[in-house]
Amino acid sequence: MALKKNRLLESLDLLRDQIKEEENLRTGKTPIVCTDSILEEISKKKPLKISDFLAISGVNNVFMDEYAMRFLQVILKFQNESVKEVQVSKSAFKVLDHYKDRLTNISRRNSNLYMGKITNKNCFDISLLDHKADIIDFLTNKRVTSMKLQAQSTSSEETQENHITTLYREINMSEKETGSYDLYIAYPYIEGVFKHDNFAIKAPLLYFPVKLTRNKREFSIKKDKDKDIIFNRDLLLVTAKMEKNDIDSNAPFISTFNQATLHDVVIPYYVANGVNIKDTKTDFSFSLYKNEQKDQFTRHHKKGIFEIKEYITLGKYKLYSSMIQKDMNSILDSNKYNELLSGLIDETNLYAEEKDVNFKIANDPVDESRLSYINDMNYAQEKVIDLVNKEQKLVIWGPPGTGKSQTITSLIAASVLKGENVLVVSEKKVALDVIYSRLKNASKYTMFIDDSENKQDFYQKLKEFISPTPPQRTINNDVFKLEEEINEILETLDKSIDLLYNQSIQDVPIHKLYTRYVKDKDVMDDLTPKKVHQMFKHIFVKPVFKELVSIEKTFDKLNHLNDYMAYEEMSHEHPLLLKLETKISRSNRIEFEQFNTDFFDYKDKYQRAWFFKKRSLRKKFLQNNQKRILFLTKKKSFNRKYFRLLLTDGRLHKYVHENLNNLDKLKTKHEQLTENEVKFLDMLLHHPLVKDIPNIAKQRHYLFDAFFTGYLEDYKAKNQKYLYILEKYQEKVDELNHLMEEKKHVTTESFEMELYKYALNFSNTKRIMDIKHMLDSTRKLSIKAFIDKYQLELMNNIRVWMMTPEVVSAIVPLVYGMFDLVIFDEASQMYVEKGIPAIYRAKKVVIAGDTKQLRPSSLGIGRLEDEDELFEAEDLQDISMDAKSLLDLARYKYNETILNYHYRSTYEELIAFSNYAFYEGKLIVSPNQMESKKPPIE
Repeated sequence: MALKKNRLLESLDLLRDQIKEEENLRTGKTPIVCTDSILEEISKKKPLKISDFLAISGVNNVFMDEYAMRFLQVILKFQNESVKEVQVSKSAFKVLDHYKDRLTNISRRNSNLYMGKITNKNCFDISLLDHKADIIDFLTNKRVTSMKLQAQSTSSEETQENHITTLYREINMSEKETGSYDLYIAYPYIEGVFKHDNFAIKAPLLYFPVKLTRNKREFSIKKDKDKDIIFNRDLLLVTAKMEKNDIDSNAPFISTFNQATLHDVVIPYYVANGVNIKDTKTDFSFSLYKNEQKDQFTRHHKKGIFEIKEYITLGKYKLYSSMIQKDMNSILDSNKYNELLSGLIDETNLYAEEKDVNFKIANDPVDESRLSYINDMNYAQEKVIDLVNKEQKLVIWGPPGTGKSQTITSLIAASVLKGENVLVVSEKKVALDVIYSRLKNASKYTMFIDDSENKQDFYQKLKEFISPTPPQRTINNDVFKLEEEINEILETLDKSIDLLYNQSIQDVPIHKLYTRYVKDKDVMDDLTPKKVHQMFKHIFVKPVFKELVSIEKTFDKLNHLNDYMAYEEMSHEHPLLLKLETKISRSNRIEFEQFNTDFFDYKDKYQRAWFFKKRSLRKKFLQNNQKRILFLTKKKSFNRKYFRLLLTDGRLHKYVHENLNNLDKLKTKHEQLTENEVKFLDMLLHHPLVKDIPNIAKQRHYLFDAFFTGYLEDYKAKNQKYLYILEKYQEKVDELNHLMEEKKHVTTESFEMELYKYALNFSNTKRIMDIKHMLDSTRKLSIKAFIDKYQLELMNNIRVWMMTPEVVSAIVPLVYGMFDLVIFDEASQMYVEKGIPAIYRAKKVVIAGDTKQLRPSSLGIGRLEDEDELFEAEDLQDISMDAKSLLDLARYKYNETILNYHYRSTYEELIAFSNYAFYEGKLIVSPNQMESKKPPIE
């Protein structure tokens, strides 16, 4: 049939068909059981207890009486399978039990350790009752399951009855508010004072679970068969701490209680665990409870010795120091938990030393369509959002100022938009306040509870939630179009980056070649990059970049290049230059200078002389001077050639005269030139493209730039589809920022609209009138009682919850998968044990914090600390037990990622110290926006 859309719905549909067949075989009639719409709503809302079916529209009494239990069993089975229930291993059980004990309040205020007096509200002295034999029989005879509470026939009978009535009302009210029935008979007691710290003990040894019933004015107690007789765990723990002993966690099981059990099992067990009980005589001669002040008590008792007192009391005893500890006990009793805790608590892959911090973030791209954000996001934050789509358990950490709160709020939005509900947990209310404020308008749809007793605040928020003001759309909500446009720009940028940074020509990355790219405005019309590139290829055939760079470096200075070019040109026109002696002495230089003067005198006379006179002047000059510069020409043949050139073309002589002092240096450097360097000089002097350009040496760098640009023009033409963006980089970045800002706006509005839709659904639920009546009632249910009763409406329609760990355990049922995502903020400030119940309720968990922050402190709390010598035994030394915070432990067991972009410091210098002192200088710190007039740190 058309309803079979998911596994749970299919299972429920099969059950309905099965019930119909069964009823038809039994009665001959086929019942309706429930309609398709009811079945679909059950599948969607997933009731977790029988009364939750009352919230399903169309469910009637017949369904509740006949079928609800069977449908509930299918749903619970589906829930357990969906979260992958895991059996608690022996080693994990030990760790959990250890964590539970760490929650124990071993302060002097714990009434399980010292109760100075009996108060009407919480306790009643059973020794005041008549018929003590009935009391003994009730305690020791398994067949006796109940006992009437008959007050003594005295003038105080009415007072005792009032006392029991007060206790009855208190215990029932407490059950409604907390869901826990904490009534026990406490017997016997021990009294004494520990030597250490003068710690007074007036505590029961055993607690017998009972229930108090009333029939008009008669009260009775009945044995609670669902619970066992319990040892005083708090007494054992404080003894272990004071006496520095280990604890035997395998407490004896007491099936039958009598004097033999007390003397042979109970007292020896306490003695074995360090409780120094001297007087062990008991005979069920119940004593009147002695009320006394602690100061007086400690003065009258010998230190380190404890005596049995046969006090017997009926009272409300909190055997758990907190609701978290009660949750832990429930987990231990069931011996099962979810896969998230299995990965956290087990003892596999433990590290002896602190785990190194990983500052690296995988640089694979993030698909924009997988991101939803309501804040500006950097890459590290985007990576977190994307990882949560893939990972069931994740640790995110980063210092203050790296955007953990922004990331968490965007995570919340992304989850809600996927149809999920979210719980944010933090030990610190201020951390929750920050996230709550960052949700802005969406915060009015968020259930923020930091006190499980503050009914007024809870009901006020609920009243606002069921009367929502419709949010307004201000822009088109086509987020898919925006994501396509963003992806297109990002893809182009990514591809252009790949082309620039991951591609190369002759092992030179393209981005480095782009530093040589000639811009349009700088291109010379006669020396376009294409022409220059062709010229180089013609001269060098297969130009090698490294060689060309070396050539450019050789001729880096203009005056040097001019010298090289002049020498090359002169030696090319007059090879005799290469034959001349360049090592000229000072005397010879003087001689050459005089020769040069005589030569110019001759030229002057020669130019003014008559035709016939010129011949004689020439002959005379040669006769007088031909041997004067043999020091330069060395050979007669070179000498004759030099004079011949001197008299016909004075350029060589002029060059020699002007460079006589540097001639040797020029010649030496020229001889050291490589073949390619000589080719380059020849190209500048003789290639048709450049030989007629004045001062071509000034364009030396342009020529090399143009050559490389020739490659880049061709590369760019082939990859124009992506590389065009480089010319429009700022324009495209601005466009991208605008699109992402628009998407952020659309996501924010969609997030609020989604929350509004759920709020509207809430106000149209089947039991909304009952809920509204409760909101207006003067006698409102406790928060826990209200959530227990209207759990289906609340959990299906309030999508964002924010609580402290204690509140989670106090008001939310301990059920797998109550929340699709649980986020811990400031997890470095939270003890491991406080996070376990919330993780139990999660399908997916994110743990956020800073590894470098101070660890949680138990200052002012009577918490059992692991630093005690009690826990220094070798068998307890593992990371699960030693972890100081939830973040410490999770980093060893879950995948982790880092937020490493720091942007919150006005001056970079302020964060620089901690960056290098604690984070290895790996944080990316935003640069200063403006220069400070005074140094930020003096």
